[in-house]
Amino acid sequence: MATYVEIAQADGSIKIKAVCRIWKDGKQVSRSKTFKTKLEAERWAGTVELVMKREKVKEELSGAIKKLEQRDETDDDYRSLKTIGEFVGEFRTALDHFDALSNQTFLMLRSDTIEGFFEGRVRAGASSAELLFEAELLYSIFRYRDEIDNKRSANLVQMAITSLRTRGVMN
Repeated sequence: MATYVEIAQADGSIKIKAVCRIWKDGKQVSRSKTFKTKLEAERWAGTVELVMKREKVKEELSGAIKKLEQRDETDDDYRSLKTIGEFVGEFRTALDHFDALSNQTFLMLRSDTIEGFFEGRVRAGASSAELLFEAELLYSIFRYRDEIDNKRSANLVQMAITSLRTRGVMN
């Protein structure tokens, strides 16, 4: 949510400074601009906040993709993602698996539901690379939703994965 500050001018008029902030890599990033009216400031801030959130999510997805690409290709559990087509295929497969969660609302979703999803994937014989890919993709989806709605539901994915690793269900 943007912050608006009234700035008095030498001629007695007031300008409105809009400041948009997000957290990125543990640091607060901001953009600001000054306007003649609050309506102009609000319009600008709405657009800029959305752009900043989208940029952040794109960077997180890009980081997840790089992480997958840098994995050791000799790992028997890992199929190297060398082309965009192969990556899109993995993406489609992961989305198909997410159909098991499709009638769940974000509001009602709990970490044990996510644990159950991944336990089912393990029982179905999913490789550790597939599980990692799906976990990172699901986390990114939650992070994107959190940025838009100012929520913290991505923590549910982290809690579920931590629990599964602690119990030895996932690596």
